[in-house]
Amino acid sequence: MMEANDTGGGWLSNEAGDRASRCAAVPSGPPSLTSSVGREDGEMSERAQEDPLRQLMHGFLAAWEEGDAARAASFYTSDGIYLPAHHPAVVGRDAIEEFHRSTMDKLRPRWRVEREEILREGDLIVERGSATVSIRPEGEEPAEDVGKYIVVCVRERDGQWRIKWDIDNSDTPIPVGSK
Repeated sequence: MMEANDTGGGWLSNEAGDRASRCAAVPSGPPSLTSSVGREDGEMSERAQEDPLRQLMHGFLAAWEEGDAARAASFYTSDGIYLPAHHPAVVGRDAIEEFHRSTMDKLRPRWRVEREEILREGDLIVERGSATVSIRPEGEEPAEDVGKYIVVCVRERDGQWRIKWDIDNSDTPIPVGSK
């Protein structure tokens, strides 16, 4: 039987409980280092250090903040699957790296993420939450979208937690019949 844990706050909250930024939902990306990583000095809070998923997301968000698609993809299992909104499934770490690189380069996303629920059973953690992504395509007006996500993480044989499945979708309806 899985246990539901209400952790409160964002994924990487600092000691004061500030909301954090993104990981793996909506297209994929992070916000500023001070908000996404948890503290102004870039160190994880004690709370983040005690939670393996927070540790994973801390590293993932830091990689996004630095625009490092290879490092961001390293947080997925080799056969991980990313299911981004409005896009076919992206299968495997190499494909995920390329997708993230393209997203980072074209959209320059920034994320605000709120962890809403966690289920944990042995070597499996499922996280559900909501996210807001701001995109800043070069030469275009910034835009914002609100959505939700589910991330499934597994502990691999080497003891490391990695993202197995990552799905996000938008709350914004697709404009149909607007003419």
